[in-house]
Amino acid sequence: MVLFNLNAVIAGGEAQSTEANPAANAPAVVAPTALPPTVLTPTDSNKPATKVTLTPYVAEYKIEKLGVAVGHAVMTLSDKGNGIWEYSSRVKPYGVASLFTKQEVVESSQVRLMPDNSIKPLIYEHKHKGGDKAKNVQYVYDWNQKTVTTVVNGAPKQFPLDKPLYDPQSAQLFLSIALQTGAKSIEVPVLDDGEINNYTLSFSGTETLKTKLGEYQTQKLSRVHGKRVTHTWIAPRLNFIPVRIEQIKNQDSSVSMSLDSVRWSQ
Repeated sequence: MVLFNLNAVIAGGEAQSTEANPAANAPAVVAPTALPPTVLTPTDSNKPATKVTLTPYVAEYKIEKLGVAVGHAVMTLSDKGNGIWEYSSRVKPYGVASLFTKQEVVESSQVRLMPDNSIKPLIYEHKHKGGDKAKNVQYVYDWNQKTVTTVVNGAPKQFPLDKPLYDPQSAQLFLSIALQTGAKSIEVPVLDDGEINNYTLSFSGTETLKTKLGEYQTQKLSRVHGKRVTHTWIAPRLNFIPVRIEQIKNQDSSVSMSLDSVRWSQ
């Protein structure tokens, strides 16, 4: 969920599904280059046949709100063997923010990487610990029966699984894979909070972004959702992981997540 609603992770805000046209201030960049967009959806039969390569890693990010450090995030991609991968995230308050809240958000999704580069989610878990927004969520995908069962704070619900459907965590992995296969704009159906929403991320061009680890050529994607707009900078040289995510609300209130370190494993 970090990529799709960063502000909700930090401030407990709710995702919005209505469209808006906010203007955003991007970080300092060098030589942006606009390219014509193409769209890749989970059901696109014409997607490129480029073979996807996933590399296990642990990436750490600093989260800032209005320029002040408020949180720390760890994103982990693990190879579980037999074509199964786990993508997880852990977000905790940091600095002054930790004096006022002990909330922690932990998410994980196990998926199977298919020969055609698609992924099939298997199980998703979300735990929001602390504060008055404590939440325990689990999704179990049954691709044989074509159903996904969700359990939110003990209450079960079932959804049809007759077409590709992702949870907030596996959707982020789908984004990385889609960019590897040549997509410039992406539509992905996400099951979140008991609703299925189609998230659209539009390609905004390539930018050389200055990070703590150096300069990287990135692909910038943007998503408008209600009063918020989220920009994501993905670095192909870093195996298509995000180096920065910035969410702007009402054209001025900003939350950002910037890459601090990354460790690769085989």
